[in-house]
Amino acid sequence: MFLVLPYLPTDLDKVIHDRPNDHLSDGHAKFIVSQILRAVGHLHAAGVAHRDLKPANVLLSDAFRVKVCDFGLARCGMQFDAEVDRRDQAPSRGRRGGHLTEHVVTREYRAPEVMLRPKNYTPAIDIWSVGCILGEILLRKVVFEGRDKVELICRMAEVLGTPVESDLGWLPHDSDAYRFVKLVCPMVKGATLAALLPGKPRASIDLMRGLLRWHPGQRLTAAQAQRHEYLKTHFKPPPPKPEPFDWSFDDYKPTPEKIQELLYRECASYHPEMLRHDAPSKLQTLRAALPAMVSPRVLSSLRGVLGARKAAGA
Repeated sequence: MFLVLPYLPTDLDKVIHDRPNDHLSDGHAKFIVSQILRAVGHLHAAGVAHRDLKPANVLLSDAFRVKVCDFGLARCGMQFDAEVDRRDQAPSRGRRGGHLTEHVVTREYRAPEVMLRPKNYTPAIDIWSVGCILGEILLRKVVFEGRDKVELICRMAEVLGTPVESDLGWLPHDSDAYRFVKLVCPMVKGATLAALLPGKPRASIDLMRGLLRWHPGQRLTAAQAQRHEYLKTHFKPPPPKPEPFDWSFDDYKPTPEKIQELLYRECASYHPEMLRHDAPSKLQTLRAALPAMVSPRVLSSLRGVLGARKAAGA
């Protein structure tokens, strides 16, 4: 079996870091980020969080058309209502709707709540990642680097400023995570994003500020970000809202035989002629298996029926 996918020659990580002489203009940044947000908005509308957005997972065509890839960490069943208190969130049950974990999102694009409350984050982690990607396009380097959780949180404080109480409303004050932030974050106002991005348009800095908020409930949604002043020339009305994605197909014990069967069924749903083509070989398989499956008397009757059908076909 061959899986044929559209070819895209590169990804955003290579364009940013491996081809430094390639000029990424402000227009490129707008075009790329608007497409990423459109993809994220569609995913969130279907109840799916990607959970590993980064430049290497943003494929690009020669014309800078975007395709988001690598859904190995994606999941559904998360809380998608930005007005709901994150502390009241109860993850749904099921293979893909089970417990949350901090072992998602490549470190440099990991939102603070993934590290501080790994059982209680929301799809807003994707929005943080988009903010990191936008900053990386504009800076041509990673915005938040750190060898571990402590260094990352400190770096976030250096760039965004030490979080004030309103920034930490999603963290219970009696939690270890709250005490951790208060203990390790340097008391700084933070390097303003304007100083971090000298010469960049004011609107791009304002968009980054809206995507990179400490409080996940205060971040822009993908839909809101698409309408931001910085991206308004690339805004497109969203498609009809998709149905919630049904991940029940993934509730099975993965064995080679089961995966083969499911792949075959999926292909046959698009190409039903496969069933007609494969029917004779499947009939031979059934005939070979029959002696071990049924009694001799029933087997004799079935052979008569199968023989009659063969004669009629002749």
